[in-house]
Amino acid sequence: MLGLAKRVGARILLTSTSEVYGDPLVHPQPESYWGNVNPIGVRSCYDEGKRVAETLMFDYHRQHGIEIRIARIFNTYGPRMNIDDGRVVSNFIAQAIRGEPLTVQLPGTQTRSFCYVSDMVDGLIRLMEGENTGPINIGNPGEFTMTELAENVKE
Repeated sequence: MLGLAKRVGARILLTSTSEVYGDPLVHPQPESYWGNVNPIGVRSCYDEGKRVAETLMFDYHRQHGIEIRIARIFNTYGPRMNIDDGRVVSNFIAQAIRGEPLTVQLPGTQTRSFCYVSDMVDGLIRLMEGENTGPINIGNPGEFTMTELAENVKE
């Protein structure tokens, strides 16, 4: 895709992830934070894959003048989510619909921020129309514990 963007002079967007921060030692993570990633951990292929994608984007930007934008997307939810996609919001909703107890990994005090899909799309459009290459965190500064999320889904 970078080669195509170079050939046709297109601006290109990479939707990266907060996973580039790994198991962060800083909270919340500013875009300037380099992260705390285990390169041989169970999820390292995903984390490191996103990190190398960001690296390649910036290499093309520096070497070829490609207009890039990088968004680090945090948890996003909204209509038409796949009920079996494995994310916590859809997992809780699926369990609630089936009348099952909601599975909260102990201790339940882990926090996540959640961004509604239309807000995410608005953020991506603004990023693409602006001058900032990124990376830019796109999410919600408000956080919920997993227990609070489970209680909201039950209601």
